[in-house]
Amino acid sequence: MTELVLFSIAESLIAKLASQAYEETSQVLGLYHHLQEFTQTLSLVKAVLLDAEEKQQQNYELQEWLRQVKHVFSDAENVLDEFECETLRKEVVQAHGSATTKVAHFFSTSNPLVFRYRLAQHIKKIKKRLDKVAADRHKFGLETTDIDRRVVHRRDMTYSYVVDSDVIGRNHDKENIIRLLVQQNPNNNDKSLSVISIVGIPGLGKTTLAKIVFNDRRIHELFQLKMWVCVSNDFNIKQVVIKILNSNKDSAHQQNLDMVDMEQLQSQLRNKLASKKFLLVLDDVWNEDLVKWVELRDLIQVDATGSKILVTTRDFVDYGIGFGFKIHDLVHDIARYLGRDSIMVRYPFVFRPEERYVQHLSFPENVEVENFPIHKFVSVRTILFPTSGVGANSEVFLLKCTSRCKRLRFLDLSDSMYEALPPYIGKLKHLRYLSLENNNNLKRLPDSLCNLLKLEVLILSGCSELLTLPNGLRKLISLQHLEITTKLRVLPEDEIANLSSLRILRIEFCNNVESLFEGIKLPTLKVLCIANCQSLKSLPLDIEHFPELETLLVDNCDVLEFSKEHNNQNSNLRLKIVNFISLPQLVTLPHWLQGSKDTLQYLLISSCNNLVGLPEWLSAMTCLKTLCVTSCPNMLSLPDGIHRLTTLERLEIDGYPESLQHLTIDEPEEVKEEVEELE
Repeated sequence: MTELVLFSIAESLIAKLASQAYEETSQVLGLYHHLQEFTQTLSLVKAVLLDAEEKQQQNYELQEWLRQVKHVFSDAENVLDEFECETLRKEVVQAHGSATTKVAHFFSTSNPLVFRYRLAQHIKKIKKRLDKVAADRHKFGLETTDIDRRVVHRRDMTYSYVVDSDVIGRNHDKENIIRLLVQQNPNNNDKSLSVISIVGIPGLGKTTLAKIVFNDRRIHELFQLKMWVCVSNDFNIKQVVIKILNSNKDSAHQQNLDMVDMEQLQSQLRNKLASKKFLLVLDDVWNEDLVKWVELRDLIQVDATGSKILVTTRDFVDYGIGFGFKIHDLVHDIARYLGRDSIMVRYPFVFRPEERYVQHLSFPENVEVENFPIHKFVSVRTILFPTSGVGANSEVFLLKCTSRCKRLRFLDLSDSMYEALPPYIGKLKHLRYLSLENNNNLKRLPDSLCNLLKLEVLILSGCSELLTLPNGLRKLISLQHLEITTKLRVLPEDEIANLSSLRILRIEFCNNVESLFEGIKLPTLKVLCIANCQSLKSLPLDIEHFPELETLLVDNCDVLEFSKEHNNQNSNLRLKIVNFISLPQLVTLPHWLQGSKDTLQYLLISSCNNLVGLPEWLSAMTCLKTLCVTSCPNMLSLPDGIHRLTTLERLEIDGYPESLQHLTIDEPEEVKEEVEELE
């Protein structure tokens, strides 16, 4: 499996080097020839990696050769990352730098002449090492294979079998997942389909954890039907349904259903699941399109008490009624696959020279990290504290991490107790992910944080004492996901508006903020979550300022009013998913929601105690598939024209007033039957 990872890394490196951006920049810097030679040698090594997998099991020299390849690839990734960082830095200087900063940039180490010389030296050194491993490949009689057909085959087969004795350190996680699968659904309505998500970055063993749960004796006894389906990056509803229908069948008995229409497939699916308590594992779900997820969930939502879905995914998405199980622990069998020199979890610490290339470090709660010799690990990319509620609290250790671990990609400091971060954190130019979630003592962040030009995810939720945000947020031009909790009265909205890659924004427990987004634009934002902001009074939304917004979640904002001044029915938003939860001031739906009449597919309204009814214009929604109104005790009526919602597939009304005595639904017949069953 190591070689499959190496093959993927090689493909990624070659693809980057062949891109137009690299070609143009390398020509400007005079490095084009160097990179072309590097690419040619890289292709020679890549061509034999797949054959090396078959031959390395009992060949220790070949295993050592593969370790050398891995180290070269790792250093090559770092060099190309520097290449990208320099390109991003130039963009920031040109877009936001003053004349003074541009002069300072010329005389800094980022000066093109200095950078060109330094990068050329790095490339030459790596090229020399790559030449050596390329020459050594001839020692092993390796055949060239340029297409990784086996990866696709193995992933599509998505086998659920695992040898439990091969799995190390997963028992605690397994028991937690099984406990969630066994217990009743959180809303005490066990006929609802409960979803459990195993969340984690690639390589943390999500699939392995799901396998050992899937094959546990208790799960076998609990569920009448168990199904395992691999989804991967192609979340095609029809193909997923076909895989579900063919699950539990060997290849000889699997049906070719590609030509069967969706209506027939849905009928077959309901027949398969009817009256059975089932467990469905959806492995490796990449897609975050909640609309597709809701569509799939509704297809398999049959009347089966206690049925569950277990999802393994790279990013947390609220997949419905259920739980998110965030997997951080690195003590698992992936060490066998990625190479034992990639993961180091051994205590007490006895450093061995061969561990200097360890890339991922995980620290249990009972370990003192202050004296950990982190300076001896030259390739660390990941630092985790896996125990929930326990984080790093040694300032000495944090200072070492930020000053010594220059190659860090992933730094999780959740549940720590720091009041401030050291300015050295701005030197971690490779960093992609930084979580400071639930740092209750954190009061300020250094401005140098805004030098992290490769940062894609910044989690500041739960930082209840955070007094200010760093100056220069707009420089984080790679940031896609931002979560904020702060004591600020006014957020730096102009800075946030200039985050040119921002896709997901979550603002929660900002109890001093009274208004948001007055006149600013967030042109790339797709998901907006506002939660537990008790002073928030207004939230203006329109297409001009949120042209890409698809998902809106607003939860527990006691004084928020969608006031008339912002109720522009011509807002023409393109929303697909809307959740309004625990909004006491919500009496009826905001008029600007009419602008999404041709796009809105999912609408949930819950615990809005003063909601009295739904507007007639709701009947004009041409794409609405799911309408849920729960725990709204004062809602007295539904729109008279609700029958015109011809695309509606799921209607859920719960917590209606005691005065309601009669509910009639004439069509369609199958919906009428379901209502009669509920009555």
